[in-house]
This record gives sequence, C-alpha cells and structure tokens, in this order.
Amino acid sequence: MRRTLSRGNSIAGLALTVAVLSSGCGGGGGGGAAPPAPATAAGSWSGSWVSANGVGGDALYLSIKQSGANLSGPIFFDRSPCLSAGTFSAILSGNSFNGVVTAASTHANVTLDAIVANGQLNGTYNVTAADWCAGEHGSFSLSSGARFVPPPNPLYVRSSGNDGNSGANPADALRSISTAVQLARTGYVIVVGSGTYSESVVIDTAGVAGLQLVADLAGDRTGDAAGDVAIDGTDSDAGAGFDFSTVPGGLIDGFTISGVSGAGIIIDSGSDAFAVQNCMIFDNTADGIRVQDSANALVFNNLVYGNGGAGIAIAGQRSGSPAARVLSNTIAGNGTYGLVVGDTNAGSPRAFVHNNIVQGNSGEANINVLQSPRSDVGYDGNYNLVFPDTYLPASLRGRNDVSDNAQFADGFHLRSTSPAIDGGGPLNLPSSQTTILRRRTTTGTTLDSGVFDLGFHFLRNR
Repeated sequence: MRRTLSRGNSIAGLALTVAVLSSGCGGGGGGGAAPPAPATAAGSWSGSWVSANGVGGDALYLSIKQSGANLSGPIFFDRSPCLSAGTFSAILSGNSFNGVVTAASTHANVTLDAIVANGQLNGTYNVTAADWCAGEHGSFSLSSGARFVPPPNPLYVRSSGNDGNSGANPADALRSISTAVQLARTGYVIVVGSGTYSESVVIDTAGVAGLQLVADLAGDRTGDAAGDVAIDGTDSDAGAGFDFSTVPGGLIDGFTISGVSGAGIIIDSGSDAFAVQNCMIFDNTADGIRVQDSANALVFNNLVYGNGGAGIAIAGQRSGSPAARVLSNTIAGNGTYGLVVGDTNAGSPRAFVHNNIVQGNSGEANINVLQSPRSDVGYDGNYNLVFPDTYLPASLRGRNDVSDNAQFADGFHLRSTSPAIDGGGPLNLPSSQTTILRRRTTTGTTLDSGVFDLGFHFLRNR
C-alpha cells in the first residue's frame, strides 16, 4: 500500500536495540558456560531491507566505529518514507547495545533487533511512531566488509550523455532524465542540459522526498549552449511528460513539455508542497498541469496553452489538493477550462489564485471552482486577468481582476499597451521566487520592476 511522507513531520529519532552475539562457543560443565567474549561490531555493513507491509525495500548501509564501548557511524535506509539516512550512536554493554539514530529526513521511531555472526548481520525492524508509519515493519540482511555507495548528488543529464555513465559531472552525464530519476534519492538534484528528450518521466515509488529537477537553460551548470530543455512526445508513445506520485517537497523547474499523449505534468498521491515553476507546457493531449491529491502545491510562473484538457487542474480522487497556490501563470487557449479547482470526488479548498492571465480557454468558463464537494471554501482569487470574464460561479470574480484582452504578441509576450502590465498584486512569496520575476520579462525586453506584471515571465530575449 502506498504511503505518503509529510515533510512537515520531519523529525528524528530511531531507537535501535541490537543484540550482538559472538560466534564462539561457551565452555561446559562445572562452573557453567564461560561468558561470551566482548562483541566487536565495528566495520562496514551493507545489504538490503524489505518491508512486510509493502512500503518498499532497497539498500541498507550501516558503518560502525567502535571506541571501547562507544559505537557511532552513519546508517542509510534507501527509498523508504519511514526510514532514511542518519547518524547512529550507541553504548555497547556485553554483547548487545541500545542505540539512537538522529536522522535528517526520518520522521518515525524505529527499533532494530539483529544478530551478528560469521560476518553477517541479520534482523528485523519495527516502526513505533504514533502516526501513519506506525506498524510498519520488516527485515534486513547485511554482510560485513562491503560498502554501499549512494549515487552522486547532483546528477547531470545531457543530450550528449550516456546512460552507462555515472551522472556525477557534466563530462560523465547520463542521457535520459528517467535514468537519473531512478538513481535519485531523497534530497537529490537532477540538472538537465539543453536539448530534446523523448521520454515520459515517471516516479511511482514511495520514499523519494525533496527531489529537484532543474532545466539548465543558460548552460551554466552543464556547459551546454543556452536553449530549451524539452520533453517532446510528438514521435513517441509517451504518456505524461512528468508523472510524479508520492514525491513530497519536489520541484520541476524550467522545462518545455509538448506533444505527449497524456498531461504535461501530473503531481499525484501525497506529493505535498511540490512546486512547478518556469515551465512552458503546450499541445499535450490532456491537462497542462494536473495536481491531484497533493496539498500545498505551488504552480508558479508557467506558460500553459493549447492543451486538450484544462490548462491547470487542482483536483483529487481521495483527499483532494487543498491550499494550492496558482501564481503568475499565463493560461490560454486550452481545450476545456483555463483553471479548474476541485473534482466531483474530492474537494480542494483554500486555493490562492493571484496575478494570472487566463484567456481564451474553451468550455463554460475560464475559471471553474467546483462547489460540490466544496472547493470554493476559502478560495482567494484576485489580481487576475480573465478574458472573457467567465467564472463558475460568477461570484468568484476578484475585486481587482481585469476583464480585458491581454494583447498577446509574438508568442504570448505582452504589448506595451497591455492591461496586464503593472496589473498585479502582492504575492507574499519567498525572495527566491520574487527574484525570478524581477529577472524576467513579460514583453521580451524590459525586466519587470515596480508593480508586478500579470502572467508568465520569459527569460529576456526569449
């Protein structure tokens, strides 16, 4: 059963109880068996773990340094939403020790019981935290002397790369984004150079949080010439351009996605606090961007046009996608609605929709917020250009919304007379997002300054 990692609960202690048994034999008769020699647990241990509850299974690495009775070292549970990398410490008492792991991205208390004998460390783990991880348990098997080395971080992908490479640097770059995604772990960054990638990039395994995919449009990091980093499904059977499930805290930044047979980007199943920004998404069969059953999403500064479904859908089949922020996007000429919030199966309340251009989309309305279930509860829409000014329900029209033609020219740039120029309101964004808008342009030449312009901001001269 797929489980969802909540970044907000990222806390720390794994309590370990490990029995360390020597492989020697005790004496017999008379005064009884001699006590076992003090155990030695020092060394590198690597192998695999497997969940009994279906949460996953992958590599496990434990390195123990021993100084007298003091044990310490790193531990690494790969690809689990309940266990992750951390720092192990313990006090050895006879042949057993009770230890603690302080973990950067683990949010569960976990006990480990193990036996060490003949160069093997085999045992079980059990999650004891009082949250959704409670009851998760499984087994592990490790061997002495081998060391698990995680893939490099960041990982580099270039159109001139090779999937047999390590991805450790631009000279040893991978060829496909999909290969990099399969190698990536929690907190990894994947840097992709300019060029065309004919693939559908999918993550559907729990346990990879904070994954960032960054298009190197300027070539500063990969050494490639400046240019688009494009997912193009025109000559392939690719489904969604990006389809990410259970990837909380992730980021997709700067990609061009077109021609795929599904949605341009799907963010699904507990990918909470995910951000999609600076992308151009067009001519795809289904929705441009679809956020489903994922809370606190940020959809920021994207150009979304000419897709067969909705431009941007904030939806849900089970939990909905509450508290989404849809900011500074241009959403034009899509096949159904420009923006739809909610689904007949689950509500997505408290959406914050500001500083967008939503123009010329088909269907009953440019902006549609479903009232059954109640996605309109807590909806905040303002400082948007909506043309024609069609809303469902009509009461959604923001006090400072603009009901006028955006005056597109030359691929969705704005003419100097556009009512979208200086039409925005405050966004309450982190400085990193504000900087993005200030270093970009809506007209193609002049950087945005003063009051924010509405809609998508291009790189200068693009």
